[in-house]
Amino acid sequence: MLNTNEVAAIYAAHSADITRVCAKYLGKRFGADHTEEMAQEMALLLITRILPAYEPSKGDLGAFIRQAVANACKNYLALHRNNRHAAPTRGDDGKEIDPVDALACDATPFEAMARADLGAALSRLTERQRALVTAYLDLGSWGQAAAAIGVSNATASRIKAEAVDALRAIMAE
Repeated sequence: MLNTNEVAAIYAAHSADITRVCAKYLGKRFGADHTEEMAQEMALLLITRILPAYEPSKGDLGAFIRQAVANACKNYLALHRNNRHAAPTRGDDGKEIDPVDALACDATPFEAMARADLGAALSRLTERQRALVTAYLDLGSWGQAAAAIGVSNATASRIKAEAVDALRAIMAE
């Protein structure tokens, strides 16, 4: 297990590569702001998934990080292949889109999080609701989130509805 200083040093050494890979895959389609946001998400991915999966016997750490980031970007593109750009924060009628509605209507994790700081609100959900919403934010689909927490789609639909109601109440406070 790496300590904080080791992770910081690895990130510092590879952050330019991470940003460059994100720009290569996402820049033209989503723009610089979104690419930078994805690069920041990749920093979290580096700590939580990439570094723990790295085995020095399998090759260079830099190449491993670049490939993992490229794969994450390709997955992101696959999830968004029908969307030319990220969804606006305002609807066609000019009204602000409710951030909870963004979750309820399968907006992307980045779009939903960009519309509001849901972190504090998520911490107030029940454990099951939080697990489902967090899995959705990580995986990008409610079906995958249901599978990740081990519930049927019908159960996930009920938990999602309860979570959306709870989040609306929390956000209204």
